[in-house]
Amino acid sequence: MLVEQNIRGSISVLRKKVSSEDYVAMRSFVLSLHQNTIQFLTNEKCRSRVKWKKLLNSYIDVSRFFRKRKIQLLQDGFPVEGQQIVLAMRLIDPQDDNIKADDKIQNICNLFMNDPTIIVVPIHGCSTDVFRTILDRFPLLNIIRLVGHIYTKPNGEILLSFVDSNMIFIKFRNWISNHRFSCSFLNCRSSLEFALGSPLQKSNFSILHSGQVVSSIAYDFSEHFYTVISSGGDFKGAWQAAVKNCTESPFNYLCC
Repeated sequence: MLVEQNIRGSISVLRKKVSSEDYVAMRSFVLSLHQNTIQFLTNEKCRSRVKWKKLLNSYIDVSRFFRKRKIQLLQDGFPVEGQQIVLAMRLIDPQDDNIKADDKIQNICNLFMNDPTIIVVPIHGCSTDVFRTILDRFPLLNIIRLVGHIYTKPNGEILLSFVDSNMIFIKFRNWISNHRFSCSFLNCRSSLEFALGSPLQKSNFSILHSGQVVSSIAYDFSEHFYTVISSGGDFKGAWQAAVKNCTESPFNYLCC
């Protein structure tokens, strides 16, 4: 009982902190952690393996937000003039028991850590509600980067796997329709098939992958791409560097 009270108390402190300041994105993650935790503690039906994993993933997201001072400075999703926002998303398989903070997201955060002009917003295994909140409250997203789990229906249709439901491309396209991205990088298997074989609308530079991709290949490709960007290079130069260093055969990345 004492442990439960301490947990409730700690989360209440977090809620007060984000509600007293205009940190909309952070508040969304804290509320998600609060909801998952309270349900797990008070509702026996919610004490399932899946709910426990949702709780842990919520904790990963919240801990990342509070560790990164640049993210905490964002109010209502509006950056300071001259700053760019990178939305770095990791989709997870709700059935996967191997829960840990994603190295790929952390690597991107590290690359831009000392660059005051670029803010990385890391999202690990979020729900559709949190994703929608981020889109609504961050009207000035420059780069959307997506990796992780993709769900394939029996009929072959490719869907994005959020922790609460899978999302078809038409819905995803509608949700991001109010944004103009400088770059969209969907670095996961069959992202080209998910996008119905075409680049994302309102994206100046799109990178997609056709069919299966080995995790190490995707990681290395992403690292070379963002290393160039973090050094002040443009998207074309970053793409060329990533292609030059990619060992995938046959090569199934597409730039459009």
